[in-house]
Amino acid sequence: MHPERLIELAQAIPANAVKVAESGIRTPEDIARLRDAGYDAFLVGEALMRQPDPAAALALLLDREYSSDI
Repeated sequence: MHPERLIELAQAIPANAVKVAESGIRTPEDIARLRDAGYDAFLVGEALMRQPDPAAALALLLDREYSSDI
């Protein structure tokens, strides 16, 4: 599902419900737009599993700095 469709669907979800976007999330911009639409959580498994370094990919997706020194 495309983030645009998730944004449309967010309007139909009750305000007191936890909103989880479960598909089509590939960029930090997608997450920012979905947060602005009221989503609380994001399922991004496929976006991470396709990357050689899932931890670095997650840091990019969250727009955070990554260090492999952990």
